[in-house]
Order: sequence, then C-alpha cells, then structure tokens
Amino acid sequence: MNNNLSNKNILLVDDSRIILECLKEVFLLEGMNVLTAVNGVEALDIVCHRPVDVIILDIEMPVMNGFQLCRIVKKDEKLKSIPIILLTTRPAEEDKNRIWGFRAGADSYLNKNPFDQKVILSTVASLVQE
Repeated sequence: MNNNLSNKNILLVDDSRIILECLKEVFLLEGMNVLTAVNGVEALDIVCHRPVDVIILDIEMPVMNGFQLCRIVKKDEKLKSIPIILLTTRPAEEDKNRIWGFRAGADSYLNKNPFDQKVILSTVASLVQE
C-alpha cells in the first residue's frame, strides 16, 4: 500500500464497467476513496460537487469524450489544479491523440492495453504529491 495515496479521492471515468471495476479494485487496495462515472457529463457533475485529488479519464466515451471533459476541467478556476490522466486503448503510435490530450490539459497519458497496474499507481502517486 502506498501511504501517499491513502484517503485521497480519485475519480475514475470510463464507459466500460469492466475497466471501472478493475481500476476501482486497484485503488481501493491503496486506501483511496474511489468515485466512478461512465461518461463525461456524469464525471463533471461529480467533480463540481465532491473533492477530487486526481482524475483518470478514458478518451472514447458517449455523451462527452475525455478531451472535452479535460478542457472543461482545466479551464475552470476551481478545478484546473486537479491532475488528469488520460487512459486509452488507442495505440501509442497515434501520437496525435497524445498531443490532443496534452493540448486539452492532461497531465499524463497512459495506455490501458496492456493494463500496467504499477505504472498507473506510480503515475497517480507522482501527480498527487505535486
């Protein structure tokens, strides 16, 4: 367990219930408080009403995609300091997506295929400490 993550609030946003459950389990084992949303609109409602220390966000979702949500959060004075990690199945060689993610304000960009628990945990820990 990473003590730096204990009691931190993480918002997981993905339209795949399977991915949400896998990620949720990883962060619950670290002692984090886990909030989940299945699309950007639901996530925006949560982040506006609950304290969140970090957001892990899928790019491809219905209603509002990850790039759109990232831009909205990063333009809001009250929310812009929340670190955002874009998590996607899009191939790493699609550099345009990584560029779009960083232009939208993402703090990190990780691939979930393959799902590397250690990389995700270390990325979250480094962003929460900043």
